[in-house]
Amino acid sequence: MTRARRTPALLLAAGLSFATPAFAEGAKGFDEPAFTAAIAKAKANANDPAVDFTWLRRQNLLRLDYAIPDWDQAEGAFGAIDSDPQSALRLAQRQIDANYLDLFAHVAAEQALGQLNRKDEARAEHDTVIAILASIMGKNDGHSAEQAFNAVSVPEEYQTVALLGLDAGGQKTGTSDGHTYDIIDVTDPDTKQASAIWFEIDSFFGKEFGL
Repeated sequence: MTRARRTPALLLAAGLSFATPAFAEGAKGFDEPAFTAAIAKAKANANDPAVDFTWLRRQNLLRLDYAIPDWDQAEGAFGAIDSDPQSALRLAQRQIDANYLDLFAHVAAEQALGQLNRKDEARAEHDTVIAILASIMGKNDGHSAEQAFNAVSVPEEYQTVALLGLDAGGQKTGTSDGHTYDIIDVTDPDTKQASAIWFEIDSFFGKEFGL
């Protein structure tokens, strides 16, 4: 998977203080009117406390029938940010329109807008990235089942790892206390320290197969 440019700085500059993720129970099926309204509210202000990005991510999972695809134009978008930021922005915006909860699309949009000196719009994209990450990470460190992040797709897992500035290695699936986890081996490219990041995947594991 393509790694986003300058991603560690994205997090370090944010002064992150994540709330603990708590999935909203609500309706069990996809609520299109509520989803559309919440996306509009998020686009207006990702920092609006009324926007529940955890609920949005779970609703997006239902909208896409438990099969959230990877962004196949990510490499082209990130590769064009310096040479052709307008094209990079078009690619990012196309993916945002198709899947508003795609982290890499917002990162690419932020960086392309920065290159175009559209600072306010870049800041809005940055805020969206941080809000989505907050709903994934909460106050957890991701290094155990008890401290696991939550994920609604495999692409989301790998995007989160990349945005933490880590290189992903092998992956395995495990269970603990009735929950299912993806466990991704990671390496810090600066220190070469190896560890693992845990993602609780109950929201989508096996669901695409009707399990």
